Amino acid sequence: MAIFGTAQFYNFTASARKLLMVAMGMMPASEDLGWIYGPGNGQVVVPSGTVDGQNNVFTLPVAPGNGLSLAVNGIVQDPAKMYSLSGATITFNYPYIPSAGSYLSAIIF
Repeated sequence: MAIFGTAQFYNFTASARKLLMVAMGMMPASEDLGWIYGPGNGQVVVPSGTVDGQNNVFTLPVAPGNGLSLAVNGIVQDPAKMYSLSGATITFNYPYIPSAGSYLSAIIF
C-alpha cells in the first residue's frame, strides 16, 4: 500500500525522499547522502537511546553543523515544538516523546 502517490513523493526534496525511504524500510539507515550535501554531510542515522515512551533524550553520532531532519515512524518532526537540539543531543518535548516501538531516523546536515 503506497502512502504517497508518485507525483506527491517527487514533490519532496531529495533529502526528504531519502528520509521517507529509510523510515519505510526501503533504504538502509547507513545510506550516505554526501552526494547531495557535500563530503560528510547528509548522512542518514538512527539516534541512540531507549525508545520506551518515557525516555525523551536521544543522541546523534555527531552534532549537526547545518541542521537536522528528524523523523519518528516516518513522520518528520517540527523542531519548533516537538524537540530541541543541543550539540548531538535531541530532547523531545512532552507530549511528543516517541512511544515504545517507535523508529527514529535522522538526516544530519
